[in-house]
Amino acid sequence: MRIFSRFIAIAGLALFGLSQQASAAVLYDNSPFYVGSAYAIYGSYRVADSFTLSSTSTVTGVTFESWINGPTSDFLSVNWSIVPTAPDWVVTGTTATVTSVFSASISPYNFNYSSFSTGAIVLAAGTYYLQLDNAVATSPYSVLWGTNYGPSTAYLYGLSTPSYPSEYFQILGDAGAATPLPSTWLMMISGFVGLGFLAYRGTKKNAAALAAA
Repeated sequence: MRIFSRFIAIAGLALFGLSQQASAAVLYDNSPFYVGSAYAIYGSYRVADSFTLSSTSTVTGVTFESWINGPTSDFLSVNWSIVPTAPDWVVTGTTATVTSVFSASISPYNFNYSSFSTGAIVLAAGTYYLQLDNAVATSPYSVLWGTNYGPSTAYLYGLSTPSYPSEYFQILGDAGAATPLPSTWLMMISGFVGLGFLAYRGTKKNAAALAAA
């Protein structure tokens, strides 16, 4: 029982090490943040922008420029999808909770850096499209995706050719598939070595007790 308890403690330390991964990096940056115009992403309105990954990467989140109509309106959620080809607008996406940081205000809009988590998605090197739609805020008809003049290729719902300009966003994650840090591997190996030693010592004690009986 004591050996099992120590095993649980060692496993817990290993899992803690796994959780201490490096913070998400910017994998793709369609800058700048530009207050000029925006496209609606509420209701049936949809916008898609391209992004390119230079190597296999683990995508974990997205930051983008949102316009919220009304100073008291809060951005609650957005539907998103990532597809490998130019959008056909029939992809079923995933709804994510949005967190926003205020940037500026020009009546009647607040401009925010808005972010959501995608979970861990491993993508090979190549070009993909981020699609946003069905954005929900506490005020109806109020969420737009801010445009800029970045390198991304953008599409608007209902148009078969790219639109101009693109929208501001960043793809966040880790360059490379998610793997434990070296320190985590060391902790896990040390833990299993320690467990083996404890098991060996317990067996030796049991053998000595039998011999003395």
